[in-house]
Amino acid sequence: MANQKTYYQILGVTPDAEDVVIRAAYKALSQRYHPDKFKGSAKEAEAKMKEINVAYDILSDKQKRKAYDDELKVSGKDKEFSEEQSESDFEDYFSQDDADWNYVIEYFPIIKNYFDRLKKINIAIAFAFRQILLETKKFKEAKIVFSEIRENFLIRYFGQNTEVRKLVDFCIEKEHKNALKEIMTMKKS
Repeated sequence: MANQKTYYQILGVTPDAEDVVIRAAYKALSQRYHPDKFKGSAKEAEAKMKEINVAYDILSDKQKRKAYDDELKVSGKDKEFSEEQSESDFEDYFSQDDADWNYVIEYFPIIKNYFDRLKKINIAIAFAFRQILLETKKFKEAKIVFSEIRENFLIRYFGQNTEVRKLVDFCIEKEHKNALKEIMTMKKS
């Protein structure tokens, strides 16, 4: 598995992603790389669809996912997230003409604030937040969803030490991505 993307990274989700997020990511990616819609070569679309299907097959099955997570722990890849991801990687997820999302943020403007705060941390968790809200329709509980996603991510990658967490929060607020990477490196050692 050296230098390969994890199945989580292939789908653009974090290892603690809920089933609804995994399903939504799969749906969006399979639409993007569908041979009838993909603007690139048919060979590229076929290869991406194969990769996406394998990732979804493993992550959507509880037993396969548990075995895979155990394998990631042994290899140490369970604490990695893709730093190569950018908003352009999620263009199908975050399209400006998405009527449902635009409707939600029009009537619940605070949700856009939560979304933007999660994007400062990691684009995949912002996507997870968005998908959970759109799938569950729990817009009035957005603050709870935001807090849970944020907390789970920060514990996974930075631990629970309050001093470290203060530093991490400061780095996130000031968008010091290199400092965050350094803290993660120190946590792994």
